Amino acid sequence: MGIMGKKEYKEACQPEGNYFDKYGSNNPIVKRLMKGYFDSFGKLLSESGISRGGYILEAGCGEGHVAAFMQKKVEGVLIDAFDISEKVIREAEEEYSGIHFFVHNIYDAQEGKKYGLIVCSEVLEHMERPQDAVRSLMKSGEKFIFSVPHEPVWRIMNMARGKYIRNFGNTPGHIQHFTKKSFYRMLMECELEVIRYEEPLPWLMVYCRKINES
Repeated sequence: MGIMGKKEYKEACQPEGNYFDKYGSNNPIVKRLMKGYFDSFGKLLSESGISRGGYILEAGCGEGHVAAFMQKKVEGVLIDAFDISEKVIREAEEEYSGIHFFVHNIYDAQEGKKYGLIVCSEVLEHMERPQDAVRSLMKSGEKFIFSVPHEPVWRIMNMARGKYIRNFGNTPGHIQHFTKKSFYRMLMECELEVIRYEEPLPWLMVYCRKINES
């Protein structure tokens, strides 16, 4: 992890929105939403063409649930996964094996590392400088899967369940609020081409690659 000033460190450590374990929830509605998420993610993973021996990087992996899904979905794939939080990396290491988890700052490019696919799920909404984060990741690969909360749908659903009413449904730690239009515009400004998109409620999810790359 690179050296950060106080402001950058505070920004990188924005509080996460996942205050309850949606991945392990027994709530039937949450389970249905997460099934939709992983069904869509699986489609984009297949679209990427990643296969046995392929090398994947997950940026902002949290406790490792998405990395573990990829490990099961694509037999023989190699996965590096990082997060800014030492605590969640320790939890991921305890829960899942066969994945290289490490602590890293998304704004710091990994010199000399090249990946067949880079995944960044539910991370960019926490970043003060999401474009800088995307461009940093672009130095390490050509193909990407990004997902973010779909606004204002995300906040409407929070308010419908009585959460974060004082903040108009905004999940703590979410400082970017992507509509479909603003999300696509950001990707285009980073010179990324959307190849396929999915909209599992309440997320936006895309498979994209660098413009002019085959």
